[in-house]
Amino acid sequence: MTTHARPPGRRAKTATLNAIAVAMAAATAMACTASDASEGSDATGAENTPDTTDDPSAPEDPNTPDTPEAPDATDATDAPEAPDTTGPGFLEAGDLPPDPTGPWTALEVTTGLPEYVPYCVEETLPDGDATRHRAFRTDLDAGAVQITVVRPDASSAAELATLLDAAIEGCATAYEEEYPSSTAEYRDYGTLAVEDGARVHGLHIAQDYGAMDIDLFAVGRDGDTVTFVQWGRLGDFTNAPVADFQDTATTAVDRLR
Repeated sequence: MTTHARPPGRRAKTATLNAIAVAMAAATAMACTASDASEGSDATGAENTPDTTDDPSAPEDPNTPDTPEAPDATDATDAPEAPDTTGPGFLEAGDLPPDPTGPWTALEVTTGLPEYVPYCVEETLPDGDATRHRAFRTDLDAGAVQITVVRPDASSAAELATLLDAAIEGCATAYEEEYPSSTAEYRDYGTLAVEDGARVHGLHIAQDYGAMDIDLFAVGRDGDTVTFVQWGRLGDFTNAPVADFQDTATTAVDRLR
C-alpha cells in the first residue's frame, strides 16, 4: 500500500522537534552511562585487579629479575691490616748516611735475626720473637741493617749492650786469628748522649786478594730495648761517613720508643 505524505503543518513540525529532543536526550543518557562506567572502573580497578604477588600458587615470571639483598656490613672487603706499631720504631731509608751511588731502599721490618748477621756479633745477638730487624740496600756496594732486641728488663738489656760493645771491640783480633792472611783494624768513635746511651765503632778489613771493606757499628739502649746498627761498603776509613752515621745511631735509639 502506498502512503502519501501530507503537506507539512504545525503538528508535523512539532513532532519532528519532539523526535529530535528525544534523540538528543537518549544520546546524553548513553554518554553519562559510559562516563559513570569509566569512573567506576578507575575507582575500583585496584580492588578488582587480582594480586598475584601474594598468591603462593601463582607461577613465577622467569623474566622477572631477583631483587638483590642488601650487602651485609660484615661481608664487606676486609680493610688492609694496619702496620704493627706496638714494637720499637726502626730507621727509615732517609735516616742513613747519604750514599754517592744512589738512594737507600728500606726493606720490611721482620721478626728474628737476618739471614746474614754481621761478623763478631752473630753469637751475641739472640734470635726469636723478641728480636726484629730491617735491612737496607743501595744499587751498588753499600748495605746496612738494624737489629732490635727487647729484653725482659732494663738490667738484662744493659748486659746485652755491654756484650755487643765488647764483641765489636774484639772483632779485629778475632778476624785476624780466623783469617791469618787478612788484616783488620778497629777504631772507637766514642759514645752518644741519647736515652740510656749509645756507642759507635769502626772496623776495616783488608783481604789478602786485595778487597777492602769498611764497617761502622752502633750499639744503643733505651730501657729494656737494645738496638744494633751496622753500615758497610767497599773502602777504608777514608770512606767512612762517621759524623752522618753518628746521627743515624742517635735517630735509631731515639726511635725505640
